Amino acid sequence: MTLLFTDIEGSTLLLREAGDDYAELLDTHRRLLSAAFARHRGHVVDSEGDAFFVAFPSAADCLAAAAEAQSALAAHPWPPGREVRVRMGIHTGTPRLVDGRYIGLDVHHAARVMAAAHGGQVVVSHEAASAADEGFDLRDLGEHRLKDLLGPQRLHQLVVPGLPAEFPPLKTLGNRFTNLPVLSSTLIGRDAEIARVTATVRSTRLVTLTGPGGIGKTRLAIQSAAELLEDFSSGVYFVSLTEVHDPSLVVPTIARTLALQDRAGLTTEETLVDYVSGRQLLFVLDNFEQVVAAAKDLSRLMQKSPDCRLLVTSREPLRIDGEQMIDVPSLALPEGDTPEGTEAVELFAARATASDDSFRLDASSVPDVVEIVRRLEGIPLAIELAAARVRALPLQVIIERLDRRLDLLTGGGRDRDERQRTLAATIQWSYDLLEPSEQRLFSRLAAFPGGTRLEAAEAITGATIDGITSLVDKSLLRRRLDPDGAPRYWMLETIREYAVERLAETGDAGIRATFATYYLEWANERSPRWISDYDDAAGAIVAAEETNLRAASDLLSPRERLCLAASTYATYYQHGRLREGRALLEAALAEAPGNEYWTAFALGGLSACAFRLGDLDPAEAAGRRAVELARSLEDGRLLAHVLRDWANALVETGRLAEGEAALREAVEVARAGGDGPGTIGALINLGHLALVKEDWQRAIDVTTEADALATELGWDLNVGRVMRTFNTAFAQFKLGNVDAAEAGFVEALLVVDRSFVEGIAYPLSALAAVAAARGDATRAVFLLGLTDALVEEHDMVYDEVENRTRVALRRTLLTKLGEGQFEVAYLAGRAAAIEDVIDAFSAPAA
Repeated sequence: MTLLFTDIEGSTLLLREAGDDYAELLDTHRRLLSAAFARHRGHVVDSEGDAFFVAFPSAADCLAAAAEAQSALAAHPWPPGREVRVRMGIHTGTPRLVDGRYIGLDVHHAARVMAAAHGGQVVVSHEAASAADEGFDLRDLGEHRLKDLLGPQRLHQLVVPGLPAEFPPLKTLGNRFTNLPVLSSTLIGRDAEIARVTATVRSTRLVTLTGPGGIGKTRLAIQSAAELLEDFSSGVYFVSLTEVHDPSLVVPTIARTLALQDRAGLTTEETLVDYVSGRQLLFVLDNFEQVVAAAKDLSRLMQKSPDCRLLVTSREPLRIDGEQMIDVPSLALPEGDTPEGTEAVELFAARATASDDSFRLDASSVPDVVEIVRRLEGIPLAIELAAARVRALPLQVIIERLDRRLDLLTGGGRDRDERQRTLAATIQWSYDLLEPSEQRLFSRLAAFPGGTRLEAAEAITGATIDGITSLVDKSLLRRRLDPDGAPRYWMLETIREYAVERLAETGDAGIRATFATYYLEWANERSPRWISDYDDAAGAIVAAEETNLRAASDLLSPRERLCLAASTYATYYQHGRLREGRALLEAALAEAPGNEYWTAFALGGLSACAFRLGDLDPAEAAGRRAVELARSLEDGRLLAHVLRDWANALVETGRLAEGEAALREAVEVARAGGDGPGTIGALINLGHLALVKEDWQRAIDVTTEADALATELGWDLNVGRVMRTFNTAFAQFKLGNVDAAEAGFVEALLVVDRSFVEGIAYPLSALAAVAAARGDATRAVFLLGLTDALVEEHDMVYDEVENRTRVALRRTLLTKLGEGQFEVAYLAGRAAAIEDVIDAFSAPAA
């Protein structure tokens, strides 16, 4: 495959000068080029702004298209001073086609060839020139270092008859003042980060790239500096501080990089300032974290040299005036099972192929590669070290050994800095730079597998805000926001594994015990325990702590474990993770700790989960046992809630009278005990029972009573509001009030938390019936497919009311549309994104 990249030289200046006419110029340019590409079998892979990426089946086709395109541009009557000059780069290679998109090193190579050209010039790689026939005039331009920072590459120029053949020297590293190092491999991805860094350097005099070891700060800095060569007429210089440990040697090292000699009567700093003053220079200072005390020297240098700019890599910020920090992220990871557009997969494939030329990224290897890069959290160094193992280990074995990743990720190239030949070594480097108190906090924070909020870190590890901030600054802790906006501090798993080892060396029993006790008490105080009590905000915080709660559970006694499971099952239920919630409760109950209160509590939750999964006999048995225990304890609040769980199972098995009696008792007990939420929840269930009995007006009346109580108490939590709105809307629909019903179902969708699967499925399913009533059978079938897919994904079942309605609706729609049309609409619904469908509904008119 031969690849062609193009863009307009000086497009920004042209835009500024042409103003409103630029759009027409751009359109004409695109039309002329597209026609030339099409005539020579070119496939436009991508076109954005003023750029093209085109693939051709042969080098001859590509060269012919480029020549024709340049001739067409030159012949076009552009307005005076508005000539469009396009630079072109051509390279032949074997890029990989993944989901309609070409990826691989050859794509990067072609882009770099184009970047070396001038407007009107066609530069051709040696590989493309060798693949072309003799019918083209290709001028040998010699060897050049491209901006991919690899070794010299032989380049050629396509001479187009009738067009200029003389151009300024190529825009390559060898024609610029620079000492940027030759790298052993091309930087993969990072396009967005390079764009951000280069833009920031152009607008800010000091830019610091921060991030943990192995994240790729140095490679990103070097590549960004290469892109900036044309911006700094006096040069771009790389200053390695790897071997510099004395802050006082930073300025001399910069001077030595420029080959400056000491001058009589001047200090080294004065000599450096004298040289750089008035010159447009960019210095890349690499590995500054070990000499961070020299930041004040850089501050003075910038004050005295206004045209000098600094791009610094450091695991912590310099904290001086004018500094702009950029935290370097991990590589982009796949969202699904395909590697489309993901830098992490592309990097693994490139490095694995370099290690073993038999490696192929194909349908059989993609799932394993995706698993590996996800487990390695997109850390470039970790991915490269893992990819180097493919020569000796199958992908599945690499995955199995990632549980001890620090042992696996060793053996980097001998040309690497020693501390980057293993992942453990690069983390050890950061650890050794910490103060003893910071090392102690770092190891203690390993106790949190799910990261930690500040208050938990303070309570369990004795952390201070200053200590946490320092570890964040040094890139050993990361920060993200919890659903309530509070910060959560966490470690990349590779770093945490190292911290766990340090914690084990110092003894972790005390920290682990404190950790377990803290989260047990935390869950008891903060978790929304019952479905009717469920608060979306509080539930989201519990979900954010799930990993820590599971870790705490493993450290608790059987009684405490049961307490924790009962306190948190509602979150699993709410999020549609019914089997997980059920398994959690069953495991805790199996240990038979003998505490009747928590046993009754857990049995009620088990009944709720089993009911929604369609396991009605276990649901009824668990609910009945929960009610018996609650009666014996004479705990009214507990009894009211477990009566509702039991009643759900009774109703669904057809024992309507027993179910109604249980719900009425639940209302009475809750009211007597002043349990407002329990009363509201029982009334909602009575309203739903009325729907089962097809007593539509009774459903509206009971739900209206629940609405009034919720308003009176100010207890209008979304889970209750959604179910009350659904009950009333469903009854209105059955009474023939389609407009009121639709408004209710849409309102329920708009207020529901998107994690509440049941609260989404019921209104969407009912809206299928509304669509059918309005004569839109295709839309109705689409919504049936959508909700079936959602319910099946979570192993849920529809209850009697919904199931009865859906069976009749399906039969009617199948008859109306016929099997073929029904199947098309149904499958379209199953494939649709729930979020997109919900977002398409608008709020009903007031």
